[in-house]
Amino acid sequence: MAIDSTSPTTPTEWWRVDTAMLHARKQELEVLKRQLDAEQNAILAE
Repeated sequence: MAIDSTSPTTPTEWWRVDTAMLHARKQELEVLKRQLDAEQNAILAE
C-alpha cells in the first residue's frame, strides 16, 4: 500500500492522511531502511 504522491521532492500533508495509511507508510519506510542498512553493512564487511 504505497502512497503514490510521496517522493523526496513532493511534500505530503501527513495530517490529512488516514491513520492506517500512516502506519502502512511507516512500515514501508522501515523495510526500506533495513534493506539499505543490510546493503551498507555488506559493503563495509568487504
